Formats: sequence, structure tokens, C-alpha cells
Amino acid sequence: MKTMNFQNIKSISKRLISSIFLIGSIALSSYKSSACTASFTYSAGLNGHYSFTGTYAGYGPGLRYSWNAGDGSGWQNGGPNFTHLYVTNNTFTVQLAANDSLCYDTATVVITVSNVTSPCILSASYTYTIMPYGYVDFTSTSTGTVSYTQYFWSPGDSNQTYQGTTTFTHQYAHPGMYLAWLKVIDTGSAYCSDSIPNWVNVTTVDTAYCHIHASFTYVSGSNGQITFTNTSTGTHPGDTYTWGFGDTTSDAYGIGPVTHTYLYNGTYDVKLRVTDDTNMGGCYDSIIVPITITNACNLQASFTITYDTLTDNGQVTLTSTTNGANLSSQYYWTPGDGSPTVLGGSSITFYYPFNGNYTASLVVVNSGGCQDSTSMPLTVTEKDSLQACFTYISDSLNAGQYDFNASCSKGTNSDTYYKWTWGDSTPSDSGLGLSSDTHTYSINGPYAATLTIWYTVLPTIKRTHSAGRFSESSVTDTIHVTTVSGIKSITDASVYNVYPNPNNGSFRIAITGLTDTKNAQIRITNLMGQMVYQNNEAIANGQVTANINLPNATDGIYLLQITTAGNNYNTRIAIQK
Repeated sequence: MKTMNFQNIKSISKRLISSIFLIGSIALSSYKSSACTASFTYSAGLNGHYSFTGTYAGYGPGLRYSWNAGDGSGWQNGGPNFTHLYVTNNTFTVQLAANDSLCYDTATVVITVSNVTSPCILSASYTYTIMPYGYVDFTSTSTGTVSYTQYFWSPGDSNQTYQGTTTFTHQYAHPGMYLAWLKVIDTGSAYCSDSIPNWVNVTTVDTAYCHIHASFTYVSGSNGQITFTNTSTGTHPGDTYTWGFGDTTSDAYGIGPVTHTYLYNGTYDVKLRVTDDTNMGGCYDSIIVPITITNACNLQASFTITYDTLTDNGQVTLTSTTNGANLSSQYYWTPGDGSPTVLGGSSITFYYPFNGNYTASLVVVNSGGCQDSTSMPLTVTEKDSLQACFTYISDSLNAGQYDFNASCSKGTNSDTYYKWTWGDSTPSDSGLGLSSDTHTYSINGPYAATLTIWYTVLPTIKRTHSAGRFSESSVTDTIHVTTVSGIKSITDASVYNVYPNPNNGSFRIAITGLTDTKNAQIRITNLMGQMVYQNNEAIANGQVTANINLPNATDGIYLLQITTAGNNYNTRIAIQK
């Protein structure tokens, strides 16, 4: 906080210096010599900033300098050069006085200031609160600040300055009076600064306990790797060490040494905070040290994909476009089809055995261990090769029902035809794109189910052939049916009719010969088991009739189940719009 006493002291000091200088000037007038000369030039900066550069000749040791900017700020002791901030546009007479023990001279230049566009209205001030264990909380009360104002705090117990925010906390290791400074800088169009000191009387230091002084050293390794070694003093067993590396990574903990790898070149503010947790965090210290990284691993792996559309061998060429690679770089390629990783050159060709979607990967390693990796999806469409495969599961809700899925088949596309043979003498199911189906077995036992797939159009020819069956592949698996128990097919009813079937989503169900007298529940599900229709219909005179309309159903096979008090009846319907 700016205080009246400090301002009075500063004002008295300025008047005292000016008086001493004037007295000294009068005293020196008796030995003015043409052998010494003082002169200066000046240059204008931004928004009232001016720089003055002195030139001196004929002086001996002990040369002293005094400057007067001519704007009422008075004489100021300084060095051979001088900077000043004018807050208004006007004409000012700038003076320089220089003297040693034998000679003095003065120089005067009239300047016209015309570049003040945004007057500096910054006024630095702050308050502070003395806390236990030697901590002091500082709070800026500066006026004229903006969102991009910078705050620099100097606690006064060392020559270190900390860039922070409007608040700042510092722990003093020893009691005493400290001259703490706050400097605020406007980096915008005004481009100005102001500062203020205050004496802070620290009396709460626990000299018998808190003597932590955080410090560390570091050693640079290769590829942006830095090893930090804790050199803090005044610590205790059980203290907490928190390391912040100044990048976007999380903090690390531990007494160290701690190793961290920076991914990019640049300057980073590394912070170590040491806290004595045995005293509930009452004693701690921290230090921030900027480090500069110049050897970070700058590899950025990437590659392009080139398909061979002239052959049917599944040929794909991968070519590295990695940034930062060199002659020592090694390239590890993984095609993504289950085959092993290959150490190759910057370009490599793979032959995929089947059409399909794959994820290819590249790892690039430079000498010294610098590496980066990337992955890209690719789709093979020019391979005339199929491999049939299917899986199946028993439907826990419907006795004897099994759900089949051919998604494990390789090389399939939209022109692949599927034929399902169930092994129980019932008709097979087949269709273009029929990669999943459901079948209900009526008797327990083993059945050899077969899936046969073929292309109706060869991928590399792209034209339809009559009765085309290309790259045919079959697979057979034994289904051990054990779940048939009391479930009847709709064919067990005396008369049944589902018409039309296939249909466009609108059809009629009519079943007669039922022995039940209560309501029948009608359920329709897709092959994923998702309900698309459910309703109860009355059984009248041993029969059930219902008109069904499924306007939102998509093309495919659906399961129709009619449940009465004593039986379940199942069949399949096909919707083709």
C-alpha cells in the first residue's frame, strides 16, 4: 500500500538531491573547464517513452550524472543514459549535468513529445496481511489496471522477483523488516509501468521450526529429457515434494531425482514446492526456475496409403511422410490384419488376404530413442477372396432356437450372398447380405449347420455375371441342440396362415385348431431380440386372427411368437419393402 510517510520521504529525497546538486553546481562553477563536454541524443519509443543517450569527453574517474526531463518531475540521479515516460504531449527542455572532481558540464535539448496516445493511468499499490509461520499474503490494490496487466512481486528477502497475479504469498525464513516491491506493467497500447515499495515487519517466523528452503538442480539429457535433483534444505522426514514442469502434464511427487521428458522446444517454468505435512502444511517453501529445451524429440509420424486397383492381390503401399525423420530413422510397420510388425524402410507394401477394414500403424524411431507413432484406417476392396465363418448362440427365451451370425467371415462386401443350411432337413435360408439368421430346431440332437458365401459380383470386375458364384467359401459346424422342451411350431396347429409372407410390413395372421380358451399373446422381434410388436388377441372358437401393420420395420427376417396358456408357437416372417 502506498503510504503518506513513504511519499513524503520520496518527495523530501528528491528535493534534497536537487538542492545538493544545485549547491554542488555552484561550487563547481569555479572549476568549469572547456576540456570536458557533455551532450546527449534521444529517441522516441511508444506512447511517451523516450530514451536519452549521453556522450562524455574529457572527464576523469568518479563521473556523476543528473537528468531533468523538463516535465516537472525534477532532477534525477542516474547513469550515463536515461529513460523517461511523458504522460502528455508538449514541448519540454531536457537537461543533463555531468561532473567529476575537477570538471563539470551541462547540455540542454528542447524536444517535442507528440506520441502520447494512451496516457498511463497505472498507479501501483498493495496491502498485506501477516500470517503464521512467517507467511505474508500480499494483495494488489493498484488502479488503472486491465486484464493484461502484469504483476511482479519482490518480497525483499533476496534479489528474486516473481511474476504472479493480483495476489501473492511468500514465506520469510527470518523475522525482520523487509522492503517489498510491487511493479505493475501495462503491455497494451499504453505500454507503461508503475511500482511501489512498502516496509513489511515480519514477526511470526517460528525460528525453532520452519526453515525449509526449496531448491533444485537439473541435468539435460537427450530428446528433451531433464533430470531434476532436489537440493532443498531445512526439510523433515515425511515432507511432501511437488514438482510442476511448466507444460501441460500433471504434477509429479517425491523427493527425487525426478525425470521428465519435454515434447517441444521452448522455455518452461519448473516449480518445486516442499511442504512439511507434520505441521498441517504450516511450513512450506517453493521455487520457480525457468529452463530452456532445445533438443526435444520433434518426430511427428505420418504416412500415406496407396491402393493397387489393377490387380486382385490386395496390394496396399504405405509410405512414411514423417516430419523430423532422418537417415538413422527406423520404421516399424503393422498392417492391422493380425500379421506381425515388420521393420522396414520408409515405404512398404502389404498384401491383404481379404477385403475389409483394417487399422495400419507406424512407429518411427530415431537414434537416441526419439520416437513417435500413428495409426490410420484403410479399406481393402480389390481382393477376390472369401473365408466363411459363423458363430451361434442358443436363445434363452425360445426353446430350440439358435441365433447365427457370420460377421467373422472375411472378405465380404455388399455383393456377398449367404446360404444357411441347418442340417435338420428343413429348407435352407439364403439371401444377399443375409449375414445373420435364426433357426428353431424341433428335436434335440447334433446338427451339421453349414454357411456358404460367394460374390455375386467380383470386386475387381465390377460387373454382374448370370448365375455368378465367385470365390465361394463354406464352413460347417456341429450344433448340439439341447433346449427343445414342450415348444410347438405353428405347424402343430390344425390350420395356420401368415399372408402374405414375405410382405411389406402389413400382413394377416390366422390360426385355428387351438385348444386354449384364454387370450393369446402375439410378439414379433427382430434377430437382435428387439421387440417391434406386442399385443393380446382373444381366442374365439379355437382360433386367433389379427391384422398386423409394421410401417417402421426395416427389411429383414423377424420372429413371430404366439403364446397361449398351454403352448408357444413360433415361425419366421420376411419383410421386403
